[in-house]
Amino acid sequence: GTALQADSATFGGCNFGGARLDRAILSKARLDTCNLGGVDLSGADLSDTNLEGATLVGAYLGGARLSGADLTGANFSGAEMADSVGLTQTQLNTACGDTTTTLPAGMTIPACSNNQ
Repeated sequence: GTALQADSATFGGCNFGGARLDRAILSKARLDTCNLGGVDLSGADLSDTNLEGATLVGAYLGGARLSGADLTGANFSGAEMADSVGLTQTQLNTACGDTTTTLPAGMTIPACSNNQ
């Protein structure tokens, strides 16, 4: 099927839980406080996207482009991020995850507190 193209769109507070958004073009979109739990974002363009406070628990981000994305307060517990592109340690330091979060080699993510 055709991939979603929603660059620069605003979806603040949305619920895409479990959706397939693989190869979606979401660069510069506002997805702050969105529920993206379990979402397939493989190969998606999330560059410069606002994911502040978003829930990405169990999301699949293989090949997703995350350069310049705002991950402040985002919850990546259980997310598969090992093959993400453009991800930096500085970005990860503002987000949180858990022991089941997979990351690119050598990168770490702070543990989520109970309220994230």
